[in-house]
Amino acid sequence: MRHSDGMGTARNTPDDDVGSAIKTSQEGELMRKRLSYANVAATMALVFSMSGGALAAKHYLLSSTKQISPKVLKSFAATNTKLFNKLAATATVAKANTANTAASAATAASATNAANATNATNAANANSATNAGHATNADNATAVGGMTAKKIYFKAPTGTGATTILDLDGLQFIASCIGGKAQLLAKTTVSDTSARVAFGTTIDEKMHTEGSSGFESGETIDAMAGTLRGTGTLVYMRPDGIAVSVNYGVDDEKSLTNFDGCVFGGVAFGG
Repeated sequence: MRHSDGMGTARNTPDDDVGSAIKTSQEGELMRKRLSYANVAATMALVFSMSGGALAAKHYLLSSTKQISPKVLKSFAATNTKLFNKLAATATVAKANTANTAASAATAASATNAANATNATNAANANSATNAGHATNADNATAVGGMTAKKIYFKAPTGTGATTILDLDGLQFIASCIGGKAQLLAKTTVSDTSARVAFGTTIDEKMHTEGSSGFESGETIDAMAGTLRGTGTLVYMRPDGIAVSVNYGVDDEKSLTNFDGCVFGGVAFGG
C-alpha cells in the first residue's frame, strides 16, 4: 500500500516492500528452473555458429566444396597452407581426379599405385590393371603399351599329337611330342605375311635360321629351324602393319625342366 507524506510524494508501506521481495524471489526461482544443461548447450552452439567457430572432428568426409566455409576455402588459396595440410591429414576424398594412391580408381592417370585401376596410364605399379600404358610394374595387365602379351607354357607327355599352344594376331604355334622328340611349327592364318626364325640349339650351340617372305594362309615353317632342343625368336609381320614377336624355348631331354616328355615355354607380344 502506498501513502502520501502530505506533500504529494508517494512512499512504500511495509506491505509494499514485502510484496516486492516475494515477486523478486519468484522470478529468480523461475529463472533457475529454466537454466538447464540443454538450454546452455543450445545457447553456446548458437553463439559458435554465429561467430564462425566450429568444433573439429577427428575425421572429415568432403564430397562438395559447399560443405566448407567460404573463409576456409579462401585460406586454401593463400600462400599459407598450414590449415589445408592440417585438414588433409584426416580428410577422406570420395572422388578424386588424380590420386597418388588409387586402390580402386576407374582411371589413375598418374597414380603411384593403382591396384585395381581400369586404366593406369603412368602408374608406377598397376597390379591388376586392364590397360597399363606406361606402368613400371604391370603384374596382371592384359595390354602393355598397346601390345597384347601372351604367355606360352605347355608340357606334352610322349605321344602328344599336334596341339595349338599360341594363337595371336594370325600367328599360331603348333607343338607335338612324338617318340619323345619335340616338334614346333609356326603357322599363319593371314595371307601375304612374312616370318623369320632364329633358333639356337643346345646340341651344337649354333644359331639356325628359317623364314619366309611369302608366308601364305595355312602354310607352316619349322620354328626350331630343323634342329632339336634350344631357344629361339620368331618375328611375324602382316601386310596391315600388325606384328608378333615370340621368344620361346623347347626341351625334350630334361635340359630345361625336369619333365619326362616335351616342354614348350615362352612369351609373345602382338599388336
